[in-house]
Amino acid sequence: VLLPVGRDWLEGREAQPEWSHVWRKLIDQEFEWEVLLPLGRDWLEGREDQPEWNYVWQKLIDQEFEWEVLLPVGRDWLEGREAQPEWSHVWRKLIEEDFEREVLLPVGRDWLEGREAQPEWSHVWRKLIEEDFEREVLLPVGRDWLEGREAQPEWAFVWRKLIDQNYDWDSLLLLGRDWLRGHQSQPGWYLVVEAV
Repeated sequence: VLLPVGRDWLEGREAQPEWSHVWRKLIDQEFEWEVLLPLGRDWLEGREDQPEWNYVWQKLIDQEFEWEVLLPVGRDWLEGREAQPEWSHVWRKLIEEDFEREVLLPVGRDWLEGREAQPEWSHVWRKLIEEDFEREVLLPVGRDWLEGREAQPEWAFVWRKLIDQNYDWDSLLLLGRDWLRGHQSQPGWYLVVEAV
């Protein structure tokens, strides 16, 4: 009963931030995909600077809808939007879909420089490490990033990725042990406890 109500609600409300949430919920319910997937694709055009763009684009990719068109759209979206928090999500999705890796992995590496204070930095760095891209350069970059950023929520996740890579094990274990004191409320605290 409520699914058609949601579908009808979408019409004429494309400018509202809630549009993407309703649309994604309908897609998750596998409701009228033949109508709603093209509607999402059309919604993307002209809304590239809205934070919700990333979520609609990713949902379309997850449904394998018009990949050959939408993957290049995501790649093109990256250019000039490096300061947007959504940049890392679109970039990671492209990498996960194995799209133009040889071009996009170096783009991610270059994106890291000068953005160390952004929460998304750790996500891009960790993805590069997971992809085994330039580890000999990027592992020390991650190690250096830890210094002075102990209060950042991402600290434990970067530290744990370094530990999992067996990088600078001895000094990092001591660093992790010391970090545990006073950071019990930090996200990822359990990741450090497990490894220490």
